[in-house]
Amino acid sequence: MADKEAAVGMDVEVAGASLRPLAAETSCGALQPALAVEMLRQAAEAIIACDGEGRIILVNEAAHRLVRCDLEGLRISEAAAIWGDVFEGGRRLSADETPLRRALRGESQVGRELQIARRDGIVHTLLVSAVPVREGGAIVAAIANLSEITAYRKSEERYRALVEALPIGILRSNVAGDVLDANDAFLEMIQFSRADLESGLVRWRDLTPPEFAPVDDAAIAEAVERGRCTPYEKAYIRKDGTVLPILIGYSMVGVRKDEAIAFIRDLSERQAAEHALRESEQQMRDLLDNLFAFVGILDINGVMLWANRAPLEAAGLSLADVRGKRFEQTYWWSHHPQVQARVADAVASAARGELSRFDIDARMAHGRMMTIDFMIAPLRNAEGVITKLIPSAVDVTERRAVEEALRDSEARLHLAQDAGGVGVWDWDIVTHQATWSESFFRLLGLEPRPGPHDVAAFYAALHPEDRPRVDEDVERAMRDGTYQGEYRIVHPGGEVRCLAAQGEIKTDDTGRPVRMIGVAYDVTAQRGLLRQREIMLREVNHRVKNSLQLVSSLLGLQLSSTDDMELRRQLTDADRRILTIAKIHEHLYRGAEPICAIEFAGYLRDLCRELQDTVAAGRGIVINVDADTAELVTDRVISLALIVNELVTNATKYAFDGNSEGRIDISFRAGPDGVCRLRVSDNGRGLPEGYRIADSLGLGMKVVAGLVRSMGAELEVGSGPGARFAILFSAGPPGAG
Repeated sequence: MADKEAAVGMDVEVAGASLRPLAAETSCGALQPALAVEMLRQAAEAIIACDGEGRIILVNEAAHRLVRCDLEGLRISEAAAIWGDVFEGGRRLSADETPLRRALRGESQVGRELQIARRDGIVHTLLVSAVPVREGGAIVAAIANLSEITAYRKSEERYRALVEALPIGILRSNVAGDVLDANDAFLEMIQFSRADLESGLVRWRDLTPPEFAPVDDAAIAEAVERGRCTPYEKAYIRKDGTVLPILIGYSMVGVRKDEAIAFIRDLSERQAAEHALRESEQQMRDLLDNLFAFVGILDINGVMLWANRAPLEAAGLSLADVRGKRFEQTYWWSHHPQVQARVADAVASAARGELSRFDIDARMAHGRMMTIDFMIAPLRNAEGVITKLIPSAVDVTERRAVEEALRDSEARLHLAQDAGGVGVWDWDIVTHQATWSESFFRLLGLEPRPGPHDVAAFYAALHPEDRPRVDEDVERAMRDGTYQGEYRIVHPGGEVRCLAAQGEIKTDDTGRPVRMIGVAYDVTAQRGLLRQREIMLREVNHRVKNSLQLVSSLLGLQLSSTDDMELRRQLTDADRRILTIAKIHEHLYRGAEPICAIEFAGYLRDLCRELQDTVAAGRGIVINVDADTAELVTDRVISLALIVNELVTNATKYAFDGNSEGRIDISFRAGPDGVCRLRVSDNGRGLPEGYRIADSLGLGMKVVAGLVRSMGAELEVGSGPGARFAILFSAGPPGAG
């Protein structure tokens, strides 16, 4: 026992000598070394100290809880063998590179971020500071302070993963135009790489077409004044030079409010799908762009604790004007006792665990009334106990003015209420438990509930026909690392909704998938609009085809009633042109492909078969077609069909000098750069020397020249042997070439 006490005393003496420079001078004299050691042992932060020889002389209680083993009395190298490995930036440190050892060499270190992999498999992320302790100019000890930031780093990783999983672009930028950071979705939209971003090539002002500069300046001024801007539409110029329409909104951050966090939504698909409905939906987009958002917090008794800025500014209030008051007695509801009573009833229902939602009028500044979609819900802690009440609302004043016009379209009304809603999910693949955001519950038609849930609840909501496809998409995600799918959800009431989802697989250190995080959003309305547009356009094409055939019939009657050969020839040519266009519209409403485009190769073969049976019939003239498969917009196909009709007809009339045999070759090539080439040639007598299509007196060649100009295309004419015509054009709509 005496030896043990002597050993303990020696430890204190050594520690005291090492730590003596830390003792503070007080009115009661110098702080005793033993007291200094005790203060370090009782410190809330983890502290480890060693003597000048590298022997650990102090591990306080906080540090002991971290390392979970007894290190005092061991040398630094011995302690590492027992405790675990130390990593910095993914590189394993030797004992000589550890903070304590470097401090013994006189190096003071502050805030080194290290990862400690304990022998029991637990990994901690720490901020470590270490300093030497000097006495008489010599280093006699070193002290290290260890602050654990494991939870912070994991939270940061989860936040970054969530941002990257979003299907919309997220970026951080400054007013000068620099993009400081962005998620992959934004970089994919503008076709730049992360290397381009890091090298400073990506600047939002350079990406913006000049005509949008005034809109941007106005929005920035609004954001600087209010902290955020009203979302607005503009465009970016992608890396390949094409223009991308977007919806953007942002909030100003930073001490000087010269940086912004922005969301970017790609509008190109929406604009294409809603082109035919743009005028009727303008009011709805205006409504969505001007929603009034309200969020507040009440205690369990309905007393106001906090409200966000939007409703306060709209009512001309400050937070001090409403904090501490019962919610129904605040300014917004003070215009009528019945309104106050209804709000009080909703607060009481929420305190009992019930959610309330209804439309109600709220008073704003200068007595202006605003109709809002109001909701109040209970907030529960992990034990399910209601601790707070959460009221929220959006401005629906204009909704009443358009409800009559939208009554026959349930999909549009649903879009107006829930557009932009994104449900977030986090699936633990190992335990088959999933955590869902409240918005994801609503997408499934379920009431939000706290805590993880068995993933079987999701499969139960799936449409039975879509379950095998979802399983296939999940299996593919396990292999590829990313999930993308579209499926139907059947709500408890029987309503079927179409959801689109994207996700990302997270793996453990062995590469085994352990989690999938992602987002889902309702695309039912978009799919419905596309179907309505398809039906409408098919009906239009059917009617156009019938009208053209009626015109053809009238021309036929006129043809049969005249003996003038020149007039008969002109009427026959006109009839053939009309029937060529009619066949295109018949192809559109009968075909299975999308209305806005036609598979050109198949249509070209059908057209040439008809020409073979009419203008070339019985003359020994063969029409050959060699065409690439490609979809072209309808306007392009109409122009090209008329051009082929005119060139083939002219060839059959004039190219072969009455010969009994001839060949007309038609080829179509779709280039990878979007430039297409249509070539019509024959093996006839060829064109006159110095022939120019502009000098032609024939109506057919004038039609060809006019169609080429309207397409923004190029026409090449050649001769010998035979005649050759080549049209170069862009695969896009007229005017895009």
